[in-house]
Amino acid sequence: MTSRLIIASLILWAGAASAALPPRVLKKMRDAAPIHLTMKIEAVRKPLGASGTCRVTGPIAALYRNRGQRLRVGQRITVSLKCTRRGTLNPPSATHWIVMEELVPGRSLSAYLDAKLNVAAHGSGTTVTND
Repeated sequence: MTSRLIIASLILWAGAASAALPPRVLKKMRDAAPIHLTMKIEAVRKPLGASGTCRVTGPIAALYRNRGQRLRVGQRITVSLKCTRRGTLNPPSATHWIVMEELVPGRSLSAYLDAKLNVAAHGSGTTVTND
C-alpha cells in the first residue's frame, strides 16, 4: 500500500511539473496584460467548493499599467482570480492558485489583469501582501 501511495505521489508531482509554463512564457504573458495594479482588499466572494474563482473587491491603490482602460487610483473594482483552500490538491495545470485564506480585508492584491479584470498570465505575478 505504501509503495502505491509513493508511486501515485510521484505521478502527480511529475504531472504538476510538466504543466508549469517556462518563466519566459509567463513573463511574455505578463508583458501582454493590459493592466497591472495593486488594490486594497475590502471584500472577497469565495466559491462554495475547495477551489474555484474568487471575486476580490476594493479600491485601486497603485496603477502601473493601464493600456486602453479608464481605470484610476481610488476607483473600486472587482477582480476575478483562481483560488483554493489551504491544503487542497488541485489537478495539474499552469494556473497559479491563490490561497483563499490569504484574501482578507485590509491586505493588498497585486496582479496583472486582462481587459475584463480577470487575472492574466495564469496568475503569474499575483501576490497578496500585508501593506
